[in-house]
Amino acid sequence: MQRKYADAASELGFEYILVDEGWEFWMGLGKTKWDVLADLVDYGDTKGVKVWVWKHWKKLNNEIYRNNFFAKVKKTGVVGVKIDFMDSESKHVIDFYEAALIDAARHKLMVNFHGANKPTGESRTYPNEMTREGIRGLEFNKGLSRLTPDYNAILPFTRLLVGHADYTPTTFNPIRLGDTSYAHQLAMPIVYFSPVTHYAEQPELILDNPEVAPAMDVLKSIPTVWDETIVLKGSKLGKCAAFARRSGDRWFVGILNGNDPLTLKIALSFLGKGKHKAIVLADRMDDQAAFKRSEMTVRAGSILEAEMRGGGGFVVMLVPAD
Repeated sequence: MQRKYADAASELGFEYILVDEGWEFWMGLGKTKWDVLADLVDYGDTKGVKVWVWKHWKKLNNEIYRNNFFAKVKKTGVVGVKIDFMDSESKHVIDFYEAALIDAARHKLMVNFHGANKPTGESRTYPNEMTREGIRGLEFNKGLSRLTPDYNAILPFTRLLVGHADYTPTTFNPIRLGDTSYAHQLAMPIVYFSPVTHYAEQPELILDNPEVAPAMDVLKSIPTVWDETIVLKGSKLGKCAAFARRSGDRWFVGILNGNDPLTLKIALSFLGKGKHKAIVLADRMDDQAAFKRSEMTVRAGSILEAEMRGGGGFVVMLVPAD
């Protein structure tokens, strides 16, 4: 199954896969879990895809165990560790975060803290912290604990003000959409900042989904770090989060609409000189699990109209046309 994930990541142009809880029970014919993990890493290398692994924090709280574990992980070729279930911001746990980041850096490993408190600037000192959870994310969008579109629209102005957040965005599973739309889900990795972004979806629901096909080129192009960010007019806490972000010479617009239908006029005054090709992915008013795609040539003086359903969204990729 993990090899299939590596195949899918390669097809999507994604850099990594995460091997979640359970890999420590792997074994093969005459092979240890480390041998099997190394085999997966070798397979990923043939696809241009690197591997992260999950680990519960409790044993890592022991310095000797932690460094031994990091050394073994690094030896297999794994590039990052997702450390989980701290579930506290006591001094003891905060000290663990720092110690784990220091030791991981020595072993040249990236870190994602899950089951964690919100960040307080650690990545400024330890840039191998790529992201952390500290947020009620997409995994809660099921059953009675459904997340509301209004909640999604307030996060950029609350939790995300203090740093990166591993919301694990973007589902195209109609069962897990809740009250959101495909365009809302696609806007999440633009609006929510996370230098390593873990898309929370089964690969076949992206690659084999005819309703996602119109968005595939944009999905593959969304960066995880940005050179410039603008909060667009019309944003309102808990009602609408409208962002324009630039990476190199490309701009991306992502809008997360709240519970109520909304139409916004988006002035493209942030664009530089010359013409740009705009690829627009909007809501289908008759189907939350589909995109309405259009393409046009625009300039800095152009205005786009974003018509969004309740729980909807709007995404634009702007590429220099010259």
